Amino acid sequence: ILSYASKGSLDALFGKNILNMENKLRILKGVASGCRHLAHAKIVHRDLAARNVLLDDSMSPMITDFGMSRLVDEFEGKNETASR
Repeated sequence: ILSYASKGSLDALFGKNILNMENKLRILKGVASGCRHLAHAKIVHRDLAARNVLLDDSMSPMITDFGMSRLVDEFEGKNETASR
């Protein structure tokens, strides 16, 4: 099941003046929460950019494009390709 990102990518909204302070804070908090979740799962995204953040109707962000992500093994110092 996939979520529909009706507002498109974050970078497509730059310059359109629809990102008021409330929307910016919602997006910032959502991306930070997503990064925290990935860190707890020991995943490094490695390509977090506005083009990889999609927005739904309520301007809630979804982090996408995990093609460059890696699992981090803190104890062995090894990186593995994320398979999630």
